[in-house]
Amino acid sequence: MNKKNGFNAFSSRRYSTVDNTTGKLWRAATPSLSPLDELRELLHDAEEGLLGFDAISVIKPFLGDAFRALTQRLEHMVFLRYGLPAWDEKSHAAHKKADRLAAASEAVHVAGWSAEEVRRTLKIRAAILPEDPLARYYDCAPWEPWPPALACERFLRELERLTESAGTASVKPAP
Repeated sequence: MNKKNGFNAFSSRRYSTVDNTTGKLWRAATPSLSPLDELRELLHDAEEGLLGFDAISVIKPFLGDAFRALTQRLEHMVFLRYGLPAWDEKSHAAHKKADRLAAASEAVHVAGWSAEEVRRTLKIRAAILPEDPLARYYDCAPWEPWPPALACERFLRELERLTESAGTASVKPAP
C-alpha cells in the first residue's frame, strides 16, 4: 500500500521503472556496459513478473529454499531465452548496489517511507536519490507511478531496443 495516496503504485512501476532505473544507474557507473548486459539488467526481475509476486528482500528468507530454487530456475530460463550471460561476481555486485539504490529511492519517493524506515524495516542502507533518473529520460513527472499500460509499453520498447542491439531473439508479439 502506498502511504502517499493509498494504492500500490510500486507494482505498476516495478517491472519497468525499477528495472530501467537500475539499468540506467548501472550504465552510468559502468559506461562500457554491453547491450547484452543492459538486457540482463532489464530482465533481472523477470521471474517476479512470471510469478506475479515481488517479494521484498526481508521476507525472502521466510519463503524458504524451495522459493529460492524456483526463482533461480525461472531466472535461468529467462537468461536462456534471451541468450544472457550468467552473473559473474563483479557484475552481480554492481547490479545489487544499483538495485538497492533504486529500491531505497522508490520506497521513499513512491511509497512514502522515510529514509529511517527504509534502513530499519527494509534493511537497505543505500543512499536515497534526490532526483528521479527517469523523469528526464521519459519527460515525465518525477517519481510519478505509471499506469500499468504505460509501464508495459515502455518496458516492451526498451526490451525490443535491447534485443535488437544485443542481437538476441525478437520480442514481437505473435499475430
